[in-house]
Amino acid sequence: DVAFTVKKNIIADAKQRVILERAAETCPVAKSIHPDIEVRIQWHWPEL
Repeated sequence: DVAFTVKKNIIADAKQRVILERAAETCPVAKSIHPDIEVRIQWHWPEL
């Protein structure tokens, strides 16, 4: 599992969150992991 915890002083609206999450999920490093390995990503965002 990979967990991203975003600090309270980083303000990201819903659109920016989607952009960041998609970037992490589609980056070359994420795609280079063997397909038999299950990768679960969790995001922990501060309340808006």
